[in-house]
Amino acid sequence: MAGGLNLRTETSYEAPGAGFLRRTSKRLPTGVDSQVAYTYYGASEAPISNTCGVTAGVGQGGLLKQVVEADPDGAGPATPIVREFVYDVMGRQVGSRAGTNVTSEPWTCTTLDTRGRPVSVSYPAWGGQPARTVTFSYVVGGDPLVSSVADTAGTITTTMDRLGRVVGYSDVWAKTSTATYNQGGELVAASTPAGSYTYSYTAGLAVDTVTLNGKTISDGVFDSLDRLTAVSYPASPTGGGNGTSGVFSADEWGRPVETRWNQPGGTLLTADRVTDRDLTGRVTDYMSDGIDPNPAGGNYTYDRAGRLTTAKSVQRDPRYGCPDSDHRLQLCWFGWVWCRHNSRSQREPDRPDLHAL
Repeated sequence: MAGGLNLRTETSYEAPGAGFLRRTSKRLPTGVDSQVAYTYYGASEAPISNTCGVTAGVGQGGLLKQVVEADPDGAGPATPIVREFVYDVMGRQVGSRAGTNVTSEPWTCTTLDTRGRPVSVSYPAWGGQPARTVTFSYVVGGDPLVSSVADTAGTITTTMDRLGRVVGYSDVWAKTSTATYNQGGELVAASTPAGSYTYSYTAGLAVDTVTLNGKTISDGVFDSLDRLTAVSYPASPTGGGNGTSGVFSADEWGRPVETRWNQPGGTLLTADRVTDRDLTGRVTDYMSDGIDPNPAGGNYTYDRAGRLTTAKSVQRDPRYGCPDSDHRLQLCWFGWVWCRHNSRSQREPDRPDLHAL
């Protein structure tokens, strides 16, 4: 594309007549170091290993055999992760293993019922933890609406209604929660170990108020398009919140413009405002608590692939070791973040946290 960066993601497939047009590799714009390779079983080839209930006589039917992930350091000493798979007579994946030395890795095995649902998954020992088996039950106590999943830590039990909604939940510590829905399917009440919640909705089905044990913890205000314009968290004794509140505005396209948070009593706590966007809608300029980090221009720039390349912020982020004044982040794709101030520059293997985006 004219004016573009010529970034290419390439995918290769088997040639017509030499296979089934299955994907054989994928490469990202970073080049060969990002390549992932795929190999497949032959039509009647035996499994890699007689494991997970799959014997040598079970043909693997041309299914995915192995995935070699991208090499983490190119020509360096590290080796890529390799994943291998085996399938049962119905072509369902029942075994997998992965590692940089995959032939020495144990298998994770899945047992399926006649409907193809997992009945158990056996995980090998790893990271100092013992091997464990997770079991699944789809009918508990003869009730098809009650299911459970269990391992050595305990059992989690879930109860559904006839519309498939969760109405009951019990965790491994026997802590239970229940849920109630209205005719439209919205959650209107929940009983949890923390207490009893109730929920109300606007005509457009946006959550309006939330109460806990009879006290309001959240109360929203909405415009004619059902967009949230304000919210309050009433404090005790009448409310269950912390007394703070927020006010929000949007442009004609529904994109956020300003967010203001107030302390208990209404004193301003913080405010952020988007002051400019480019033609694609990306934020290019903003103010934080009334301060523009770059009054002479924009605060964010992007390359022609839409990736953030520079950002200016009001305060120093100590992760980048940049001076307090004129704080600018220079992002270099892929993977490295650069901080620059006048003639000084520092490089750190980290990524920025840019809240205004």
